[in-house]
Amino acid sequence: MSPCLDLDSVFVNMSYGMNRRYTKKLKHPSWISYLMATLLVLPTLVWIYTKETALAEAHMVFTLTNIFAVYLGAYYGIKSGVKRRAGYLEKLRETEEDLPDDLQRPHDKLNKN
Repeated sequence: MSPCLDLDSVFVNMSYGMNRRYTKKLKHPSWISYLMATLLVLPTLVWIYTKETALAEAHMVFTLTNIFAVYLGAYYGIKSGVKRRAGYLEKLRETEEDLPDDLQRPHDKLNKN
C-alpha cells in the first residue's frame, strides 16, 4: 500500500469523526463543516508544496486525493451526525418523564382563567 493511500485513510477518518461530532451538536448542518475539512487538509498541502519531498511529479495526484478524502469524510460525517442527533432526540423523547411533585414548580399547574 502506498503512503498516499495510508495518509488518505487518516484524513477520511479524522474528517469523518470531527464532522460527525460537530454536526451531532447542531440543530441543522451548516457550511462550517466543510470549512473545518479545508482547515484540516490545508497545513499538509502547504507543507508538501513548501518542503522538498520525495513525491516528484505526484504532487497533483497527492493533492487531489487528499482533498477528495477530506471532503468525503466530511460528507459522510455530516450524514452520520444528523442520524445520531435524530436518534438521540428520539431516545430523549421516549425516556422523557414528568418530574416528581416535589421538583415541580407550583405555578405549572395553575389554570389559565
